[in-house]
Amino acid sequence: LKFIDGLSSNNITEISIDNNNRAWIGTYNGISMYNGNHFINLFNADSLSNKNINTIYSGKENIWFGTNDGLYRITEIEDEFIVENYINYKDGIYDVINKGEKIYCTSKNKLIAISKLEKSIEEINFRSINKLFSYKKKLILSTKSAIYFYEPESNKKTLLIELPNKINCIYINGNQLFVGTENSLSIYKIGNSGIKLI
Repeated sequence: LKFIDGLSSNNITEISIDNNNRAWIGTYNGISMYNGNHFINLFNADSLSNKNINTIYSGKENIWFGTNDGLYRITEIEDEFIVENYINYKDGIYDVINKGEKIYCTSKNKLIAISKLEKSIEEINFRSINKLFSYKKKLILSTKSAIYFYEPESNKKTLLIELPNKINCIYINGNQLFVGTENSLSIYKIGNSGIKLI
């Protein structure tokens, strides 16, 4: 499937599947939603000032996505998709998850916690942070060379493992953590206090 088929751009940056089994596709030219039959494209300049999509997260109620200038939210009302500029953030949003009453995002050397009620922003310094996942009451964060537990209630960071090679991606499935580096794939079992190599 390409631009000629209705995709907003052939350059894909991120994919997320929602509860209705629709694919939300981030591109260099906004977002495409694919329902298996056709595309709906969201790149209106009035609501989306930066069309380069860095990340997408499909929650129970909304679709969240980050660009080079902030965090946006898509709400579906009677089969219409409304794009809202949720917060401006000049250093960009590179990953996002919804956890309870807060939205957690990554930016340049920062973990950002946003209260959904007040839209207040708390910044936590975190060098080279790139990906985050929810795990029970904690977050799992990865940097270029290490993986951490982060406990939002106590603001405590715990180093789980430091790797000799650059971390390109991580993925969590149940209590298994998959870590892709420049030269290997490692699989770990996650416990309450740490991780163990499988």
